[in-house]
Amino acid sequence: MQSMTGFANSSTALDIGNEKQIEISLNIRSVNSRFFDASVRAPHALSGIEADSIKLLRKRLKRGTIHVTIHLNNLGSLVQEITPSIELAKVYLAAAEQLKEACNLTGELSLTDVMRLPDIVAKKEFRIAGEHKKFIIDLVDKTCTKLLEERNKEGVQLANDISERTDKLAQMIEDIAKQIDQIFKQRQQAVIDKSKELANDHDHENQQCDKLRSTMQVYLDKLDVTEEIVRFRSHIVSFKSILADDSQQKGKKLDFTTQELFRESNTIASKCGHGITSSTIIAMKSELEKIREQLQNIV
Repeated sequence: MQSMTGFANSSTALDIGNEKQIEISLNIRSVNSRFFDASVRAPHALSGIEADSIKLLRKRLKRGTIHVTIHLNNLGSLVQEITPSIELAKVYLAAAEQLKEACNLTGELSLTDVMRLPDIVAKKEFRIAGEHKKFIIDLVDKTCTKLLEERNKEGVQLANDISERTDKLAQMIEDIAKQIDQIFKQRQQAVIDKSKELANDHDHENQQCDKLRSTMQVYLDKLDVTEEIVRFRSHIVSFKSILADDSQQKGKKLDFTTQELFRESNTIASKCGHGITSSTIIAMKSELEKIREQLQNIV
């Protein structure tokens, strides 16, 4: 079993030639989600890497909301060329002269002032080449492996907790079955005793006895939850089977089976609103709710 939450990071240096290196740091964070959703934040120098990264993430992580952040830590030192915009500088200077004359101002623009003006220089930034992108995709893959290790560790803890709760449910349904069987037999005997009493009482007609027996039989039929108990047991067996199999994705299957267990427990509760079973049914629903909460974080 695998959790959907986890965090992993990696860092390395990429040799780009001419004795230059780029320091790369990469973080992957995943949280629970019904489906798969991924986003990649990367510098402009890595434009185009998002699609390949998301394709890899989808293949390896299956479910969850995935956030990937890639930093190129010393990219600013690799600017290849800075080109001044001479024409734009002339426009700025001409505008400054017009302001001086129109507003009777004094002072001169220094080179530092001009260099600070918007868009006065254009930077030709370093771009990662194709072979270097493969290096980074491989780094994403390695970081995914680290993340999966974390998700698997948490998954084992979740599986152990859910398994213990499932064992409790299995015991609870057996307790309920015994309690209801006792209640059913007691009510059934009460009907038999009352029928005999009426049969011996000459003031009551046989028709009234038959009506009473019929009414009580309907009541006993409603009290009978044998089918619900059998289905609950079957769902428990199915749940444990899914929990134990080796498939990577099982969260949705387990969630569906949990819904079926809820349905049967609600039916049992509505048919048998007896004090002798109510506390056990409440405890059963509490365990089911805790299992359902845990399953929201399972792949």
